[in-house]
Amino acid sequence: MKQTFIKIAFVTFIAGLMITSCQPSTQKVENAKEDLNAAKEQVVEARQDYNQAVKDSVIQFRKDSEVRISENERLIAAFKANLSKMEKATQVKYEKTIADLELQNIHLKQKLADYKEEEESKWQSFKREFN
Repeated sequence: MKQTFIKIAFVTFIAGLMITSCQPSTQKVENAKEDLNAAKEQVVEARQDYNQAVKDSVIQFRKDSEVRISENERLIAAFKANLSKMEKATQVKYEKTIADLELQNIHLKQKLADYKEEEESKWQSFKREFN
């Protein structure tokens, strides 16, 4: 009698544990769907933040590059102003160097103006090459 009572109590205890600890499978599916939707939203937000950061980076790089190009133009103009103070032999050499610098500056301007926003790896290689 005592053993039968212990067995019934044990089986009842195990059955009670199983019933109270398990969630219905439909509830698990719903929870998984909610978690998936939340994760998808986070991915979308992260992608938008990343794209905005890249655009901001491109805009800032363009501004910085335009400032450097303007500074180059100012320096070239200063070199031209100092040409008249030099000897003729030196003047010819510097005129060629100044013409090369002007040509490089023009190429930089054109390269910056022609760049179309593309994928990240191309942007990184463009920045490296431009600098």
